[in-house]
Amino acid sequence: MHAENDELCRKAALNSKSLLLHLGLDNLLDNPDQYGVDLIGYLEDEVNCYVEVERKHGWSGPHFGFKTLHIPLRKKKFCWLDKPTYFVVFNKECSHAAIAKDMDLIESKVVSLWVKYEANAQFFDIDAQDVLFVKV
Repeated sequence: MHAENDELCRKAALNSKSLLLHLGLDNLLDNPDQYGVDLIGYLEDEVNCYVEVERKHGWSGPHFGFKTLHIPLRKKKFCWLDKPTYFVVFNKECSHAAIAKDMDLIESKVVSLWVKYEANAQFFDIDAQDVLFVKV
């Protein structure tokens, strides 16, 4: 499941001119480090930021019908890199995305939830008003 979602989200991000515009980038490329953040953002041929992608199957269509956005706590390691990290969460169709900054995660509370594949999973709980929503 992870491999399928990861590949689909990476492709959606790499092919989105809208995402480049909203992040102020010239280019997005796959990170060659398979254990690192998913994508590297460039501006004028210099590394400008990093992008970590996710997909939320519970979010379908353009409207995000939740009060908060959940990002897995295990992604915390990407909040402390040498450049800013953006967490881009796609809807089920990969037609819309929510963008949260690393500082949004750091400043948010952590909640424990029961999810399909894990009991007591921990997530950053980010207020939807602090998130940028874009059409991909």
